[in-house]
Amino acid sequence: MRHVLSVSDWRREDIRWILSRACEWKSAHRPVTCLRAPRGALILERPALRTRIAYESAMHLLGGSLTVFDSGVGTSDSIDDVGRVLSGMLDIAFIRTRSHAMLEQLSKTATIPIINVLSNREHPVEVLADALTIRDTFGNTEGRKIAFVGTAGNVCTSLLLLAPLLGMDAAVATPEGFAPSEDTLRQVRALASSHGTGFMDTRSVEEAVRDADVVYTDGWPRLDDADEEERLLGPYRVTPPVMAQASADAIFLHCLPAARNREVTHDVLDSEQSYAFRRLENLAPTSAAMIEWALECDSA
Repeated sequence: MRHVLSVSDWRREDIRWILSRACEWKSAHRPVTCLRAPRGALILERPALRTRIAYESAMHLLGGSLTVFDSGVGTSDSIDDVGRVLSGMLDIAFIRTRSHAMLEQLSKTATIPIINVLSNREHPVEVLADALTIRDTFGNTEGRKIAFVGTAGNVCTSLLLLAPLLGMDAAVATPEGFAPSEDTLRQVRALASSHGTGFMDTRSVEEAVRDADVVYTDGWPRLDDADEEERLLGPYRVTPPVMAQASADAIFLHCLPAARNREVTHDVLDSEQSYAFRRLENLAPTSAAMIEWALECDSA
């Protein structure tokens, strides 16, 4: 039994297994799983469109069932008791929450895998779909470069932690005051060093995207002053000139939902370079493979 609270819960070989298994789930000849009608719950403290579809589809692929809670668990049970209840009635729980600390506490009590499907700190399973999209597009991930441009949030953190495990160089360009946390930067630098990959933290969009194979952005936070928001964040909008500074065959990714002409212009989001919507086909198979990994099918 394995929890997935952070990308740091995976090793390089785990990522390879999950991506290879996801490819099998995408194929016309779907594999046989070691799981027997797994029972899961998807607990949503935040609205979800893609997440709900992905996990309902993944559990269907695995021959299992999924109970969905649209507004949290809706009970007065303590977090520890919620962990005991979930463990007594289910095989796995997927949780979308504003509190990463709650996930950490829940994982200490639960005896089933607790899966972070979005928290204020990370979005680990989501970026598996990006990894598979990059591998599908270029044939491999090793030696490639990903550049994140914009404000650093949960997706950015997970991408930066994942890149070294994929053998990818990473660069992040953020405005002053919107950079990854110092703890995240320390972790990423250590991973890059141990895996022999490069890492750059910069304020310059041009430096970050130079020779990048993948340009990634995510939604911006709302600032009270629209003019100040544009002054601070506007230079980090992904536009055609930004994409032109990347590699000639670079692709654009966004985890969605996207605010058109805010963090990315519509002509980038709708361009041939954009895989923001094409990546969605990888959400269910990577989720299915991750579920099998969490329930230890890789060692069955």
